[in-house]
Amino acid sequence: MKLIPTSRWNYVAAQTAELAAEASKVNKDGFYAAIFDTTLHPIVNANGLTVAAACRSFRPYTGTNTADALNSRIEAYFARRDADPKTKPLVIVMLTDGEPTGTTVKGVSTDPQQAVADVIVNASKRIKSRKELGILFIQVGFDGKAKIFLQWLDDGLTAAGAVLDIVDTKTADDARTMTILEMIDSALND
Repeated sequence: MKLIPTSRWNYVAAQTAELAAEASKVNKDGFYAAIFDTTLHPIVNANGLTVAAACRSFRPYTGTNTADALNSRIEAYFARRDADPKTKPLVIVMLTDGEPTGTTVKGVSTDPQQAVADVIVNASKRIKSRKELGILFIQVGFDGKAKIFLQWLDDGLTAAGAVLDIVDTKTADDARTMTILEMIDSALND
């Protein structure tokens, strides 16, 4: 029996746990997941159960530090890749309900939206092929400004200096109809 979420956070938590459970079927070794507001809370060797438990114990109270969360995973990936050229591609699936509200990443804009774009543009300049890194944003709310921002990340970053288009965006309704493999394909190919 599925519980009906009583808040947007409960909805996001349920969707994230379901996504994690599906991702665990594809990557049997577990994967990295994180939940964040202004602080990143990593979940190493994640699966559906560990993500659900983390979501139950976390309540986002402050802003959304998207650039920092992205930069953390991207830098960790490049460190692994540089140490081992056979490193698997990185797919980041980020569920978000609104616009980013802060950043502490060094070397990027202090404007939260521009900082997210800078992190992605910089990453696009470091990858060796389009299939090496993909970022999928899934909007779980109805914030009109966030929708415009995410669409710009999806369609506007090559004009802003990205070497390759490594971002795709979906609404929660779009994502609900996709399998995890379709999401991965969308992140790496769209």
